[in-house]
Amino acid sequence: MRYPVLILLLALVLPGVVPAEPAPTETVQDLLAVDRWKEALALAREQFDPGDAGSASDLGETLFRAGELVEASAVLSRIAEGNDPPPLRALVQLGLLRLAEGRGREGAELLQSALLQAPDDPYVLFRAAGAAGSRAEVILRLKRYVELMGESDPDRVEGARGTIRFLTALGDRETWVPSARPDDAALPLRKIPGRTGEVRGYTLKAVLGERKKPVRILLDTGSPGFYLDDRIARKHGMEVVAEATVFGGGGSGRHKSKRGVLSRLDVGAVGFRDVLASTSGTRLDPAASFQGLIGLDPFVGYILTLDLARGTLQLEAPPSSGDPWPGEGWSRGARYWTISGQFLVEAGDAGGAKGLFILDTGATRSLVSKNFVEQVDDAVVRGEGMVRAFGGVRPDSARVRGVDLQFQGLAGNARELGVDDLSLRSRLSGVEICGFLGLDILAGNVIRIDTLARKVFVKEQEPKP
Repeated sequence: MRYPVLILLLALVLPGVVPAEPAPTETVQDLLAVDRWKEALALAREQFDPGDAGSASDLGETLFRAGELVEASAVLSRIAEGNDPPPLRALVQLGLLRLAEGRGREGAELLQSALLQAPDDPYVLFRAAGAAGSRAEVILRLKRYVELMGESDPDRVEGARGTIRFLTALGDRETWVPSARPDDAALPLRKIPGRTGEVRGYTLKAVLGERKKPVRILLDTGSPGFYLDDRIARKHGMEVVAEATVFGGGGSGRHKSKRGVLSRLDVGAVGFRDVLASTSGTRLDPAASFQGLIGLDPFVGYILTLDLARGTLQLEAPPSSGDPWPGEGWSRGARYWTISGQFLVEAGDAGGAKGLFILDTGATRSLVSKNFVEQVDDAVVRGEGMVRAFGGVRPDSARVRGVDLQFQGLAGNARELGVDDLSLRSRLSGVEICGFLGLDILAGNVIRIDTLARKVFVKEQEPKP
């Protein structure tokens, strides 16, 4: 089991990618190139002609960028079915969308078709690399991308080089090999209480490497991988494969990290060997409530029920067919997408603003983007540097009042939410990220994630005061 290569690319290219200035006569593509996606979408809708594949391709791409993934799928599917061959960018965008929907084989085939059409197009090579069938093919595509790009877009090129170095060092070694995978398992979650009575997070016990003494790891649905404090990784025998600078988080925004392999990871009855992990040069939690964090990727293939009221993570094998709705008391459910390792669901403000949010049990409080706040009439932003993240305080962050964030009927009780500039994350993901749904909304409730049907269902357990 391997984490998507695009996750590595995102982690390594997070320094500010400064786009070029638009051309004097601005097209949809010019506007997208400088991250003016709202204007690009308005122009694409204005110019859309159902009989013109080029304008339809522009509309599909801008819908994806705006986070309107359902409509983007409809537009791009019609282009793919009605044109032989479809416009190149439409083919690439539909391939990325199919990957986000969990339709990996179809997405990879679409990107391979784009690569056959344009084998030396850097735009295609970079995006098709993440859908390659082997590490060797990923390396070949990225090497060609680097050759063609030269010194232009140096941050993205360095990200590609870092991925090449890491995958070359890893070679043919299999990782995340299941050693124990029962049909059903119940994993206890321990609540981390906050000083003001709020829930800071939920942890699992994990056995790492050759040591028998377990460590506490945070269940962090907002994380695309498995991370450990550097000291814990060394103590439990992690074999370092590569070093890199990870961009993002707080403080300087640049954090040294090591990537390596642990011989074992056991979480309750579920086990793996030869596990990829990344380390943090500083403590993941200053209070030492946990020494690592893990996302949902290792549990894909199960139905996951996170009972955040009773403190359990239930894993069960999904049925091969039938209605995925769990029954009375549950929401009707909504689809989710995974893009650059990010677990994305649609949520919004009670007043009607909506967008894609990262479902994040690792966030004590929800956070919204500055772009999203602009859509909420009653929002009032105050303060500076009010949001803490890995590595320190986010320098461009603040607090906002007047945003009534909701997800499938669940609503938080926080008077203020964090607000931050997520434009760089959105640009590198290729889709607008409107924020993080945190424990102020999720804690005390039950979240059911069906990784076969690609749907999320919720059940409210505790009335909010």
